[in-house]
Amino acid sequence: MITTAIQPHQEFETSLLQRIANSDRYKMYQEAYRTATGLPLRLVSADPDGWCLDDQKVNRSPFCEALNLSRESTCDACVDTNRHLMQEAETNGPTTCHCFAGLCATAIPVKMGASVIGYLKTGQVFSKTPSEEHFKKLLGAIGRKTLNKTSRDQLKKAYLQTSFVKPLEYQSKVTLL
Repeated sequence: MITTAIQPHQEFETSLLQRIANSDRYKMYQEAYRTATGLPLRLVSADPDGWCLDDQKVNRSPFCEALNLSRESTCDACVDTNRHLMQEAETNGPTTCHCFAGLCATAIPVKMGASVIGYLKTGQVFSKTPSEEHFKKLLGAIGRKTLNKTSRDQLKKAYLQTSFVKPLEYQSKVTLL
């Protein structure tokens, strides 16, 4: 078994990020942002491979949740999109991208000096109104035509319930972060 020792500065950065995430001030800001924008807000580790579908369901996309919970493991495309998003944000600052399903996702680096210790993440919204036609194309593209009717209907319902935000409005909400 190969183990990697955690560097003391990484331990401190992880501890600092956890203290921020658990602070009353961050929780108040997170709730205010979620209420004002209708978007989710999470503070996550700087580890691009540490993506997970956590229990923070407030304002989260029903489609993302349904897609990932209908599988035995997290959707590989979701993991790849998240990894790419965080790598771009580390290099270029606040970054927005679209996943394979057309949802916007944004990561904003949280820094301590020159080091990125985590990211504020938001998104999981469409920049175009979701439609049955788009869902059918997406279903074919991701190989979900083999799902049983109940699962397919649940995924479709979640897809159509996922929020749509105009691009300029979305960018304004990101700017607030």
